[in-house]
Amino acid sequence: MSTKEKTDLNHEFPSPVLDGIWIGIDLGTSNSACAVWDSTRGSSKWMRLPNGLAFSQQNGKIGRIMPSVVRWEQRGGKMETLVGASALKSQYDFGQSNRFKSSLLQSVKRLLGKSFRELDREWMQTLDFDVLPPKPTEHESHDQQSLRLVARTSNSNETITTTPEDVLAEQLKALRNSSQVYLDRCRVKKRLKIPGCCDLSHKNVFTLAPRIRNVVVGVPAHFSQRHIELIKSACRKAGFDGHVGTCLESTAAAMAYGLTMQETTKHATIMVVDMGGGTTDITVVTQQTKPRTMEEDFIDVDESSQHSSCQVLLTRGDEALGGDDIDQAIMDYCIGHSSMNASTLDGPELREKCRKAKEALCKSEDPSSSEAIALNSSKQTVVVTQHEFVEILQPWLQRAKDLIVRAKLDLESSKLASTIDEVVLVGGTTRIPVIRSMIQEIFPTVELSTSLNPMSSVAQGLAIEAAIMSKDIPLHELKSALMLDCVPHAIGVELPEGKGFVEIIPRNTSLPAKGSAIFTLADKNQAGVTLKAVEKVGVDRYEPMSREEFTFLLRRLTPLELKAMNERSIHVGMKVDIDGKFIVSIFDENDPEQVRKKEWFERRERKQEAVAELGYIEDLLLSDSDTNMEQLFLSLALFGIFVIYIAVKIAFANPVENESSILG
Repeated sequence: MSTKEKTDLNHEFPSPVLDGIWIGIDLGTSNSACAVWDSTRGSSKWMRLPNGLAFSQQNGKIGRIMPSVVRWEQRGGKMETLVGASALKSQYDFGQSNRFKSSLLQSVKRLLGKSFRELDREWMQTLDFDVLPPKPTEHESHDQQSLRLVARTSNSNETITTTPEDVLAEQLKALRNSSQVYLDRCRVKKRLKIPGCCDLSHKNVFTLAPRIRNVVVGVPAHFSQRHIELIKSACRKAGFDGHVGTCLESTAAAMAYGLTMQETTKHATIMVVDMGGGTTDITVVTQQTKPRTMEEDFIDVDESSQHSSCQVLLTRGDEALGGDDIDQAIMDYCIGHSSMNASTLDGPELREKCRKAKEALCKSEDPSSSEAIALNSSKQTVVVTQHEFVEILQPWLQRAKDLIVRAKLDLESSKLASTIDEVVLVGGTTRIPVIRSMIQEIFPTVELSTSLNPMSSVAQGLAIEAAIMSKDIPLHELKSALMLDCVPHAIGVELPEGKGFVEIIPRNTSLPAKGSAIFTLADKNQAGVTLKAVEKVGVDRYEPMSREEFTFLLRRLTPLELKAMNERSIHVGMKVDIDGKFIVSIFDENDPEQVRKKEWFERRERKQEAVAELGYIEDLLLSDSDTNMEQLFLSLALFGIFVIYIAVKIAFANPVENESSILG
């Protein structure tokens, strides 16, 4: 069996010890946030963001939400990069009389990994910067390169050309630096015990925290492997030189919710609806408890002490459905109901006014309320009533409804669960009353859960994932939040010359996921095969799993073997480990060496399963603090008997007969 690996699907599993602090970052299309796990409180700490990244709260404290915007300005002869609230504030420091007003780069996350032909031309016209196709190079195709973003700088006629990846790197760098300042100031004062940081009780504890080097970043459900690689590259550019991992945003929210679940709801099927600024993601999870083993039939094991985790059943997403789209719809309504020409208006400033009007209309309980939006310095205004606001929302409301209904039908057809027991709302857009009413109509007997903070839950879930990956936090602190993820896109082989796609790992398969398919060779005497492993990200849309194709050499057959066969087939296997490692393998039953290796791998796999079972029983015995001495001796005796049983089973196991397919 020939095998090749690609270790970059979601995150590379870290070594047992990595220096530096671990944090989670919700890098949103509209807003971003950071969190870190705090063992002292047994929860994730939503961090404040100094350095001008977040607007101050009403009580005067530093805010926790960074607007996902970047601006470049000329100040004192030097080019300065402004990120977050400081970039928005500078927008109003320069009046309309300024001939050259710097570009506000926002919604850039939507451009990541996109080809120029995929872009919506109407949407591009609403941006405050120019988007150009990439310059062709010899080594990469046009679609594999990043778009060029051309932004104006303030008080000059100069422009800066950058890429979506580099803009996100600036945002991540600002978040990392701001989080570092916060932890340096507050770690000892608030007695935060965080992953990658020394114990506060240690006599040599330092005032300054160690460097933040490790991160887990949230990604939308529609992101392909290429998108994830670009996010990781941006993190490296931002100074994260340790572990860089990713996690689905809605899955992270489900992890945060897992810590709050009551014992009575631990076996519920939960749908997480995450509607942010740029995307809408749906994740359905259910509680999974490890089945009772042979030893547990002898020992009276309390079910509540068994290891359990949340299992992701399915995910769905819409890459162009979020708060930004609603802001744009309100903006279009205002322009359409005025005498102003869109080209004469300050787009970013008007968009901000529309966003504030949206928030005010959502907070008002008066159905007759309205908001006046000033279009320009002459104070021409357009009034938007509650009724008109609902009418503006209708197209987006229908898209959200269709997405949720499709996820519900996917669940029913999968037979993994029959009903949804809870619906958890996440993301600022779920605060819109008419959206909540729509979701309630789909699930009339289910009470919508708003217990999670829609603005912080994703970052807090990512901080939990970072704590797990750090191996610096005891798992018993996090067991309610452990999440077994799934494959967001179908994975398989794209056939040459556009002849189709062969699915090997179906979409929404739980991790670890594996599958295989049989392929007939064009020439039974060919020297090797080359496979293009891809994700199916849409209808007839595929993204490669790696930059290079997978090439395997085949055993040269003898003339007698060639004469005896009409055609030659190989088994192609693919596997995605729980830690995101992607493996492609082939099995050629005409190769005796591969047959021998296949049998060896199968025997090793059975042995590993047995060892894992032993480890689970050991954890079970050590975790039961109420066990008396008599019970302990009985448990150890049974444990010894089981060890002997497993050893005999492995020693006398017969080799498995060759199967019709090999799983990678």
